[in-house]
Amino acid sequence: MYYFHEAQVFHSEPWYLEVTPKQVDKAYGLKHLLRSLQIPREAMVCCGDSYNDMAMLQYAGLGAAMANAPEKVKNIADYVTVHDNDHHGVVEVIRRFF
Repeated sequence: MYYFHEAQVFHSEPWYLEVTPKQVDKAYGLKHLLRSLQIPREAMVCCGDSYNDMAMLQYAGLGAAMANAPEKVKNIADYVTVHDNDHHGVVEVIRRFF
């Protein structure tokens, strides 16, 4: 992920380049949703598999990276699944933590 003066740029897939306003990411959206729902972030579990999920995984009470995520994403996660997102990785998280 690269940060510029007003934007962040990263690949969420090898063929997909994302450009978003700086500090506007999935964590930003979830922060506002949780505030509206009056739910503490510590109660939130998030799953992700790419660079665009990193802020969300760090913000969540529990951030789970899928087995197919890049190492940089896995390194910041609280939990890394055995299965990837195409082979029941999210189901694994649900069964383990709910």
